[in-house]
Amino acid sequence: MKKLIAFFKNHKIISNILLIIITGCLLVWLTFVGLDVYTHHGEKELVPDVKNLSEEMAAQLLEGRGMQYDIVDSVYRRDAPKGCVVDQYPTAGSMVKKGRRIYLTINAKSTQMIALPAAKDMSLRQAKVVLEGAEFVIDKVSLKPSEYKDLVLGVYYNGKEVEEGERLPIGSKLELWVGSGSNKPISETDMATTEGSDVYPETPTETESDYSESGYQEPAQNNSGDTETFEEELVF
Repeated sequence: MKKLIAFFKNHKIISNILLIIITGCLLVWLTFVGLDVYTHHGEKELVPDVKNLSEEMAAQLLEGRGMQYDIVDSVYRRDAPKGCVVDQYPTAGSMVKKGRRIYLTINAKSTQMIALPAAKDMSLRQAKVVLEGAEFVIDKVSLKPSEYKDLVLGVYYNGKEVEEGERLPIGSKLELWVGSGSNKPISETDMATTEGSDVYPETPTETESDYSESGYQEPAQNNSGDTETFEEELVF
């Protein structure tokens, strides 16, 4: 042992190299130990199901399991309570390390506002497709005097006309003013109709109208069951 110590004292370069190697190995070992402690190597936790919980309740549950959370997105769903969690990653039941971040998507706390699409000066059928496709509700269709039949003259929300691009709550109930096909005044009974009903009153067909004006009557049956034939008199 004394000879070994004397050797290193006499050969300082070799002793310094050996010291560097030992120090390097020690640092590498300490690094791996520190990483295991920092990353909780070997420690696993079960991810709880926080869907349909409020943000506050989800935070308490996750933090109680030693996990962190981040809200990464906000969506709008009418079938879910406002502010509740609608999605999570990793999913419930996954095994993760302690301290792992759970990424949450919550339902918007306020009603989503969307821009009104162009519907004015369209046909009624086309306007319905466009507006309902944007998740608006056609609550009422009102006839207004206009020579342009079926043409949408205006879109109204809460009794006020709204223009293309105005932002309204999703699912808003709208009223459409539609041309009647004539500039004549509209009767009160035909002034407003609900969605799904006939917008325009039925008119007699050309054949029915001609028969009525000419005085034509259907053949009548006598008591014996025979049909009496009436000749139509035409007046020129």
